[in-house]
Amino acid sequence: MQGWVKVHRSMMDNQIIMKSPDHLAVWMFLLLHATHKEQPATFKGKEITLKPGQLITGRKMIAEKINISESKVHRVLALFEAERLIEQQTSNKNRLIYLSAWDKQQSAEQQEQQVNSKLNNKTGKSERQSEHKQECIIENEIKNEIIICPEQAPDRSGILLPLVDKSFYDVPLSLIEQWKMAYPSVNIEQELQKMIAWLNANPTRKRTRKGIERFVVSWLNRAQDSGGRYVQQSVKSSARPTGFTNFEQRDYDFIELEKQLLDAQQLDGS
Repeated sequence: MQGWVKVHRSMMDNQIIMKSPDHLAVWMFLLLHATHKEQPATFKGKEITLKPGQLITGRKMIAEKINISESKVHRVLALFEAERLIEQQTSNKNRLIYLSAWDKQQSAEQQEQQVNSKLNNKTGKSERQSEHKQECIIENEIKNEIIICPEQAPDRSGILLPLVDKSFYDVPLSLIEQWKMAYPSVNIEQELQKMIAWLNANPTRKRTRKGIERFVVSWLNRAQDSGGRYVQQSVKSSARPTGFTNFEQRDYDFIELEKQLLDAQQLDGS
């Protein structure tokens, strides 16, 4: 057999499974040999379809695999059945066993989601965004399991710019650092938050994933120009302020900046 199974932490609290090393060994045999998807089999001379969580085995096979007596296997299986951990049907040659908690603790669909999520999911911080709801689906939906949720990609900031296709662009941390060096007078994180607000307020102006970085750079260029003229908050000027201006404490004109962006839309494109 190939593949893997999940081991539920609640097993440690089950006095029947943990009664002895033999009990635990039998349980792990059943867990590891149960099928995770439907497949054809023969039982009592008839063709059947094994469901997830079922297996066909026998006392002799289990005894040989885990090195205990067949009589011990028989007693353990009878106890498991009495405690409703398993359901079993016997024949002259073997027995059909079903693990009662399989649907709750072991589903093939969830196993496939774990593998696919690592390959396909674009992780981010916010579970509020639809693109990122799958990031920790196992941790959120199935508690008390020995499962490691995929961590957030290390180069993602969690700052999500809305796109025209209703997905989000998680701004890479490496790009933020580059922009900080290229635009030293601009608060990059603050400008990104302003972009989010502006794009949400102007949904028809949202960009594609391909064009969003050009949009950001265009915005930051204008912010840098405006900051160079208006903003020097960290440096106090020795110039005497006039009666109608106070450029040392004045933020740049965001309304004017927005107007410039709208005027430049046709040049920027999407």
